[in-house]
Amino acid sequence: TSFSAVKNSPDASVTMGLGVFKFTLGGRMDYFGFTDGNLFLSPRFSAVYVLNPVSSLVFSAGRYYQSPSYVWLVGGSETKLKPFRADQIVFGYEHTPLEDVKVQIEGFYKWYSDYPARQYRPQAVLAPSGFDDLTYDIPYGLEPLESTGKGYSRGVELFIQKKFTNSFPIYGLMTMTLSEVRFKSIDGVERTGSFDQRFIMNLALGWRPSELWELSCKFRLSTGLPTTPFTSEGKLDFGRYNEGERLPTYHSLDVRADKRWNFDDFALVTYIDIQNIYGNKYKSAPKWDSRTGAAKQSESIGFLPSIGVSFEF
Repeated sequence: TSFSAVKNSPDASVTMGLGVFKFTLGGRMDYFGFTDGNLFLSPRFSAVYVLNPVSSLVFSAGRYYQSPSYVWLVGGSETKLKPFRADQIVFGYEHTPLEDVKVQIEGFYKWYSDYPARQYRPQAVLAPSGFDDLTYDIPYGLEPLESTGKGYSRGVELFIQKKFTNSFPIYGLMTMTLSEVRFKSIDGVERTGSFDQRFIMNLALGWRPSELWELSCKFRLSTGLPTTPFTSEGKLDFGRYNEGERLPTYHSLDVRADKRWNFDDFALVTYIDIQNIYGNKYKSAPKWDSRTGAAKQSESIGFLPSIGVSFEF
């Protein structure tokens, strides 16, 4: 199946300062000739209130649209689909205690609507979950769909950044997010979203003791995603969609060392990089093993070292 359609999305914004306030008003207009409704306006607004030279309060709100995947538009749906819509608000506090250190905390709430809901699987939507099993499920969204799914996400995020300076040659970035994702499909039952990771932390640190050496590391930690259990026949039990055991909490540590060699006309950079240095393997969602008649999880590669060389001219 093929189709052609015009797609365009101009945007504009204006920023104005008023005393201790700074306001930004803008918007985006999306036109796509192959969806239910062709023209969509997305207004956005933000305001910053300066408490003092190092602290500010931030508020933002906006609407966002995203077109469905093309394969869903030309698949089994008898009616045209609408773009996904997301309305969100964010409250935040920013603090810069030092010139090279920034701390930010935000609370957010997002409402989602017009998800492509699956008529043959009324418990599920195609965003943010998709399909799970090529053997017993309908692949790629080639099925009757309707833009009636909806959901929300809410949470709090902490962001801390330390920039590199010559006086203190250490840099780093840490983010921690605590959130919840829920959705409803055609059957109207609220369920846990397929990407509902309740806690996520990322930590990156680096040290440049000289112009020739750089040492860095990255640590990641996240709680497990929800799963859908199988029936005794090996089919996904959509009656218990996303109600199975969560995947295990995953964490890993990567380390890296870079050595720089400077010459008259170019520089040679060598490095050694070790991913997942203590070998903790990520476990993916279970798949049905027809040979054993049971669900089985696959694991990622554990300890993974690599070396490399690059030239800079």
